[in-house]
Amino acid sequence: ASGSWSFASFLSHLWDFDGKYSTTTFQPLVFFNVEAWPGVMVSYQGEITYNWKADSGDQLNLPLGLQCGKMFDLDDGWGFQLDVGAYGFPVRADEAADWEVKTTMFLVFP
Repeated sequence: ASGSWSFASFLSHLWDFDGKYSTTTFQPLVFFNVEAWPGVMVSYQGEITYNWKADSGDQLNLPLGLQCGKMFDLDDGWGFQLDVGAYGFPVRADEAADWEVKTTMFLVFP
């Protein structure tokens, strides 16, 4: 974390034993904490996926959008964060949705 910015990411790959499913997911997490409103943040938490078994040109799902959220202090080091946002998919597989509404909840414990 640096000042008002925080960064993290998740990378995963799932496949099955018979070779019909193979998908990589990358989720960059970028948070901007709004100093004027303590506990309020704007973030990108999109899940970029690549299906290695799909036809060429139908493999990548790339979400673009933002989420807004608030961290709540629950005392004794405990906290709760609630985010809501919307993402469109300018690059997507044929079966994928055009857009999504995303809500995330985090429990922070001491």
